[in-house]
Amino acid sequence: MSVPGWGDSGTGHLGGTYGNFDVDNQVRLYQGDELVREMGRYQLAMTVSGLSPAPLPYRLVPENSRDAWAAPYSTATRTEWGFTSRAGAAGEQPNYP
Repeated sequence: MSVPGWGDSGTGHLGGTYGNFDVDNQVRLYQGDELVREMGRYQLAMTVSGLSPAPLPYRLVPENSRDAWAAPYSTATRTEWGFTSRAGAAGEQPNYP
């Protein structure tokens, strides 16, 4: 799953910043208030295993900041998505909105 720090709701407007050392991108996954996994600025993917099959509340929280060079985007963003997990059937692939 890609969680870009900058973009808008339009089609194909992705604000990717990988490789730009003036940008700090962090993504954290929480189960309730407990940090499960963290992805740092130089990682492209987050892998999580060993989660409970029980329905539990989770939060995915990307936080991004950059230097103040001229651009039409914010210098910092924070987004939080809350969801409840569930166990999938054997071979079922996750479906993201």
